[in-house]
Amino acid sequence: MKAGAILTVLAISLGLAVGALARPPRGAVRGQFTIGILAQGDSLTKYMRWSNVWCVWQGDHVIVHVSAKNTSAEHVTASIKPRYYIARGGVHGDGVLSIEDKGFDAGEFRSLWLDAGKPKGVPAKTPISRCAPYLFSIKSG
Repeated sequence: MKAGAILTVLAISLGLAVGALARPPRGAVRGQFTIGILAQGDSLTKYMRWSNVWCVWQGDHVIVHVSAKNTSAEHVTASIKPRYYIARGGVHGDGVLSIEDKGFDAGEFRSLWLDAGKPKGVPAKTPISRCAPYLFSIKSG
């Protein structure tokens, strides 16, 4: 009985890990997660790991994906800006109202799907030229 439960938990864990690292959907633009100026000065920043970054249109909204892991010994709240650039256009998802706060328990790994909204004045499906979300700030708790 215990062996079956352990195998079930292991299979679910492996499935979640594989799902978080799955290939981006068709039309997605791969990106890079960076650290903003405010977050660079916080010692908690070094305990976060960021990967699997991409942006894609979903209807008339842009979705920014990033996988994140908190390797610290405490719960942290990361404030993320889902920044991206439109081809032959400008930057979006970089304003103060775009910040999304995400909490992470110690050791937690999550796949984040950030709705960066509908870019003002941009027709849906206009090519995304660059996917560049970043850590705006981070705090304990």
